[in-house]
Amino acid sequence: MSKNNLKKATTIFVRLGASDSIITKEQWENDFQPENVEFHLIGFEDEDGEECEEDGTYLNQEFKHE
Repeated sequence: MSKNNLKKATTIFVRLGASDSIITKEQWENDFQPENVEFHLIGFEDEDGEECEEDGTYLNQEFKHE
């Protein structure tokens, strides 16, 4: 399979992980801001959860240099 023929996802999703945060119930109800939570990039995937590269190329495909 050539590099140009690799399968790619049509829609790419970003999987994020978030650090644990402990806040009071009052903070949650009144002034909690999601931007105050630290996020980490886990990876990229399609709508079925299959992992891919940032450009949508599915992982574990072999290609031959032409």
